[in-house]
Amino acid sequence: MKNTSSKSYLWWVAWVIFIVLATDFYEWGAQPHLWLGHPLWLWRLVALVLVIGFVYAWLARTTWEDDEA
Repeated sequence: MKNTSSKSYLWWVAWVIFIVLATDFYEWGAQPHLWLGHPLWLWRLVALVLVIGFVYAWLARTTWEDDEA
């Protein structure tokens, strides 16, 4: 098994960035805006979930190394 601890910081950086982006600091307490009948925060959350999925898939593909027996 190869040591991948040098690449694990990418996972932590991505995790911290996504936690900060998922917290609604920028419109805290503001009147909600609607787009296609849904609040704008819902659309941002959907976009964030898609971005998280793509980034984690990319990280898994580039940082995990296969165990060669």
